[in-house]
Amino acid sequence: MTPSSRLLHICRRSASAAAAALWVLLFLSSQPRGAVASRDDDDRPNFIFILTEDMGFGDLACYGHPYAKTPNIDRLAAEGTSFVRFYVTGATCNPSRTGLMTSRHPASFPNYMDDFGLQNATTITDLLYAEGYSTGHMGKWHLGQENDPEQGTYSIEDIRIMSRSHNDPGGKDAVIFNSSIDFIEQHKDRPFYLNVWGHVAHSPVEPHPDLVREFCDVTVDRNDFGYWTQDKFADVDRLGGNVDDGMRHYLADLWGLDLQIGLLMDKLRELDLDKNTIVVFTSDHGAAPVMEDAQSLPTRMMGVMGGLRGAKHTFYEGGIRVPYIVRYPGHVPSGKVNHLSVISGFDLLPTIATLAKVKYDPLFFEGEDMSDVWLGSDRARTDPLFYSYSRTDGDRAMLYGKWKLHISKRDKRALYDLSVDREERNNVYDLVNTTRLALEESLHRWEESLPKNYCRLDERYEPCQGGIPLPYDPTIPPVKVGPPANVTYEAVSYESAAVLAPSSIMYTPIPTQSVDGTVRNA
Repeated sequence: MTPSSRLLHICRRSASAAAAALWVLLFLSSQPRGAVASRDDDDRPNFIFILTEDMGFGDLACYGHPYAKTPNIDRLAAEGTSFVRFYVTGATCNPSRTGLMTSRHPASFPNYMDDFGLQNATTITDLLYAEGYSTGHMGKWHLGQENDPEQGTYSIEDIRIMSRSHNDPGGKDAVIFNSSIDFIEQHKDRPFYLNVWGHVAHSPVEPHPDLVREFCDVTVDRNDFGYWTQDKFADVDRLGGNVDDGMRHYLADLWGLDLQIGLLMDKLRELDLDKNTIVVFTSDHGAAPVMEDAQSLPTRMMGVMGGLRGAKHTFYEGGIRVPYIVRYPGHVPSGKVNHLSVISGFDLLPTIATLAKVKYDPLFFEGEDMSDVWLGSDRARTDPLFYSYSRTDGDRAMLYGKWKLHISKRDKRALYDLSVDREERNNVYDLVNTTRLALEESLHRWEESLPKNYCRLDERYEPCQGGIPLPYDPTIPPVKVGPPANVTYEAVSYESAAVLAPSSIMYTPIPTQSVDGTVRNA
């Protein structure tokens, strides 16, 4: 049974799911697609959402990497705002992408999205298409219906699913960016939204030799990198790899991506679209760990977390905190580094909808409108962020202000004060009783809202009973757990953190100039 037929089966067997499908149709039909206006009559911005894969918080030159060459991404940061505290919505590919597209927590879907798609949940492309935007998606999909999504899925008019390019001197994502430029040229005369979802820096890391030659002189000084990155170097040593060789290839992979971003931005300038196009750049989650049995060429997985603990698959900072750059000339401050505002991938949908002047009902989305933060405010996000896998026995985590709570599936508990311990090395769980109890109560309330069972086709997890998906009704608003009681929201201050913990590896991106070689933060 294909994913499409499985989803159809859900709608046939479940009254609630049938109602959900009807609600989506009514929602979109109640907002008839806006008339196709000429660019002269419509000044709404375009949106380009560049999503990389498995990129670490410290992988870019503008985010502190001592050897990376990413001049075009650095230029995005210099012409826009880079955010220090952006958090993805999941620790692996599909859950993260689900939260980005739907502004709903991936763990709230009872049927795993990679098997069954987004199950009639409204997406950002649904909202924009209904208001006259052209919509496109180039590159990796990982939103269900993986093999052959129909044109029009999630109201995306132009879907081109592309795997990585092989042995291309333009990098593994060259074909994706070529198609993206083609889409932009086709839709330059009307507002558009475009996903550009690449494969850098996912395994395998096999850049063209021309790209690798750019980094032939790189010799890794391990003192340039933080406490947790030493574990990655040790893993490479254990597998008989060469850290210098792995780093050169990994940086070459990033270099190829950067070249393509430069070409895309050149095209926007050529078409006189760059000043009215909002470009958002981020990653689906943190860098991948070195995994001998699950990767091709594992000793080249040299993504670094900028001093953060953890990696992809984990809810530590290194798994869910990634680079985030927003560029919108004349609106988003240029060269700014926002250290204070916690932003989530859930916030993408309501923020874009607001800037596109598209109406939406906040009741049905977990994200918050952070458009004022994009445009220069330093305010904090209101609600906490919660993390859980799509299973009933997995790890959980919660982030609120400076506090990060972890509860493992074996019920081991840890609490970190990120304002002085962004590396998550000092567990203060037993030292702040009132705060931890308040956080635990909030996390428990959120957990109570999650499905009591999950359906996945992978029988290693929680398989569907008899292969039959569970009912899901997106017309039921998600449960939102507000700020916990008895915890004072206190945004992280880099200055105070540096004074309180001078030995910690603190991050100071410098998007308007080259990285100071004395910075030790990768």
